[in-house]
This record gives sequence, C-alpha cells and structure tokens, in this order.
Amino acid sequence: MLQNQLLILNNICLQYLNQIMIVNSGNLIVNIRQDIMSRYEKICQIGQGTFGKVYKVKNQANELRALKIIAKKDCAIQNEIENMKKLDHPNIMAVYEIAQDEQFYYIISQLCDGVELFDEIHKRIKSNKQFTEEEVRYIFKQILSGIAYAHDKNIIHRDIKPENILIDPTDQHIKIIDWGLSKDLTNIDFIKQRIGTIDYAAPEVLLEKGYDKKCDLWSCGVILYILLSGETPFPGQNTEEIEKMIISQKFNMKQKIWKTISVQAKNLLKNLLQQNPTKRYSAQQALESEWIQRKSEVGSTEISALEMQSRLQHFSHFRCESKLVQATLHLMIQQNLTQEQQRQMRKTFQELDKNGDGKLSMEELKEYCSNGIDIKDLFSRIDTDHNGFIEFTEFLTAAVDMKKLVSADQLKQAFQLLDVNGDGFLEIEEIKKMFNGKIQVQEEQQWDQLLLEMDENKDGKISLDEYKEAITKIIDSSQNSSEIHSSNKGQEIEPLITKKVKVNESPYKLRSRKCN
Repeated sequence: MLQNQLLILNNICLQYLNQIMIVNSGNLIVNIRQDIMSRYEKICQIGQGTFGKVYKVKNQANELRALKIIAKKDCAIQNEIENMKKLDHPNIMAVYEIAQDEQFYYIISQLCDGVELFDEIHKRIKSNKQFTEEEVRYIFKQILSGIAYAHDKNIIHRDIKPENILIDPTDQHIKIIDWGLSKDLTNIDFIKQRIGTIDYAAPEVLLEKGYDKKCDLWSCGVILYILLSGETPFPGQNTEEIEKMIISQKFNMKQKIWKTISVQAKNLLKNLLQQNPTKRYSAQQALESEWIQRKSEVGSTEISALEMQSRLQHFSHFRCESKLVQATLHLMIQQNLTQEQQRQMRKTFQELDKNGDGKLSMEELKEYCSNGIDIKDLFSRIDTDHNGFIEFTEFLTAAVDMKKLVSADQLKQAFQLLDVNGDGFLEIEEIKKMFNGKIQVQEEQQWDQLLLEMDENKDGKISLDEYKEAITKIIDSSQNSSEIHSSNKGQEIEPLITKKVKVNESPYKLRSRKCN
C-alpha cells in the first residue's frame, strides 16, 4: 500500500517538474567535437571579410549551408554565439553549429540567398532604378521586425548597416547578419564603448556619453534615408567631417527626390534620426508607425481558406509532452529543413504575424482559427518556452510534416551529434552539455527526468533504438491525428482557417522616380 502511494507521489512530482521545465525557442547551436569537414562538403567560396572566409557547403542531408572560418587570433566569438542562441526570427540569420581547432573557429549557419543590401543599393543607383517607396517599406519593415525582436530579448546589434543585411532580389526577403558586436543589455543600463561604423553611428555613441538600444534605431534611420533617396544623410570627405555632421544632426531633405516621398515615410525618418535618444522611436514604435502598418495591395495574391488550411494542417494537431523530444525536433528542423520548405513556411508565418514583430500572439492566431479550436490549448502545446508567443522555430516544428523531414538516417545523424563521447549512448552529462540553455530546468533532478523520457529499459542511458522510437512515436501520433481530421469519412470539414488572407510575393516592379 505504502509503495503504491510513494509511486503515485513520485509521478505527481515528475508531472510538476515537467510543467516548470521549458524548451527555449532560440537556436540550438551544436558544438562539434570532430573535424567539421567530415560532416560537410565544401562547394565554393562565396565571401571574404576582414576576419575570415565564407564557403557554401553541403551537409549529409544534401542541404546547403554557409561555413565561416575565422582565425582565433583575430577575434573571439563566444559573445556572438551566446547572443545568437537567443534569436529565433525569420529576418535574422541562424547559426547552427560551431567547431574549433588550435587556429580557427568554424561556424555553420543558414545559407542566405542574395547579396548585401549595400551592393543592391549601388546597383540600383548605377542603373537608375532606385527602390520604389513600396519596396523600401517592405524591406524596412523586415529590418525593424528583426531589430524589435532582438531588442525584446535585450540584444543590441551595434553595427546595423547595409553591408550587414542580405537581400534576396527574387523576393526581397532580408536577413540581418554579423552579430559579432552585439551586446546583451540584461542588467545593463548604458554602454560607453565607441564601436560600430562611423556612417551609421548614433551621436551618443560618438560622444561616448552612454547609449542603449536606441543606437540601433539611429542606424536604421540612416539606412531608411539611403533607401528612399539613394544618398547618405551625413556625407563627408573623411571621418572627422562625417562625425561633425552626425553630432550636429545636419541632414538635408530639400532635394527634389523628397517631394516624391510620402509624409508618413518622412515622419518616421525624422523620428529615427532624432538626436535625443529619449525622443527617438524605439523599434516597436517604428514598427507600429502609420507608414509601416499601411496596407499595400502591390504584388499580393489572395489565398483561399482551404489552401491556408493545407499549409497548417499539421499545426493544430501537433502534440509533444516530452521536453527532450521537443528540443530534438528543433534540432531536426535546423539540420534538415530545405531552403524551399523554409521559404514557404516563412511566408505563412509572416502572413499570420500581422504586427510584424516576428512572433505570433494568441490574438493573431485567433483571427484565423475557427471557433472549434481551443486556442489556449493550441498555445500550450506549441509555445514550448511558455512566453505567450509562438516563435519561428516553434511554428516550424508544429507546422512542418516531420514524417517527411525525418528519416532513419537523419535520426542517426542527430543522435551522433548529441553523443559527445561517441560510445553509442546518450548519458545525462551529454544531455546537459548539449541542451543546457535550450532546455531550461528549475532543479537539477529534472535532467534525470529528461533521460527517463527516452530510457525505456531504465539502464541510465539512451540507446539509438530508444532515441528513434521516442521521436517516431511522437511524429506518428501527430501525423495520425492530422490524417484522421482530414479524412472524416468524406464529410466536408469546417476549415481551421476561416478567413481569406493576402500574402506578399516578390512583387515590386522596378521603376525610377522622376523628379520635377
């Protein structure tokens, strides 16, 4: 009798501990113990900067990635890696793996199609095909979305400039890159370090009086000025001249080109290039500005409710109680999702994200769900870090057909990544090392509970077979639920998504602005 009571009490304790564990939505950046080139095939060099070279590579699942090789003597990357772990946004380049030897760091990240925004701007100016105001608004909203998201995580970039923004000319999707100068402002009010690129540096950075997140918004303002006019707001023959112009806040909006720009765009620009940082817009204020929130019919096509339902058929049926499986599925998304799959899912995610802040609120999702959906239950299943929002990786994990994404070979490769000592088993210290930070625990004994989620024979370690079985069981369960819902004996089912929506598709026809 006593033994049964103790067993019941133990189960209650385990359930409680499971409730207070969370799986963070940020990037799971894997430290590779072996030669990273044993996992990747180098295709070609695609870039070279001050601190290293960038290559296009192919992983064992034949998915393309970018490999950045940086000399250790030139810089330290730990700060950048720690900050990147917290960022999970469609407009921020994701880092997946790092490795190192005595001389170099090796960083595996998303391969971002496209070119530097800097190069695209100059190409447009040279060919007299400047961005239209609608193009600028579409591009700039994405920049603000990424920065607002980072600021919400207390991360500032400190070097926002067109060279650190990649743009895909085919659909004008952007990615903010190079977070090497980023800083976590948690428990920090101001920074005085003079850092960044002079043309985009805020006055308070140059004056070394102390600055905060608002320095990034000044940089965004400079970019907006360039995108709208094709000129820099603070020209100068040398660094000293440029610095004087910035500190005096002398920028010109009297050129003919500004007569063609809307009042709303110019109002946003003035609020970003505000010398007093306390009066300058925050990223969220800029996102909520009239110009950014203005609806546009340019290049949009109507998507029916049934088509949206098809895209999200797995989303509402996703269920995974195991924290270890949740974290592993996040890893599988990073490792195996194709560029095209991510592109399609990203369009769906950004269509649902009405306010453009890079995460889905309960209200945003409720707008598209039928009355039969328990929105709170849906959130509790998909919002793995319980922060009240569904972020990009959480969305992908629930929305993608994982059965098609995860093969036996891919599960084996993921297992081998986690098996740090290479003995063919996952033990508690390996789970801690790999998932510490990704899985957030309140008490040390919760790590033991995580092991028990997969350790069927209770031998204190997880074999490859146990690992595969635990994950495929979850995937099969979600898949079966989705298939049952979609068949239902031939009856017409009320769509989960009840509203027709618009999605942007690389729309904008180039035209030159004519100045009178």
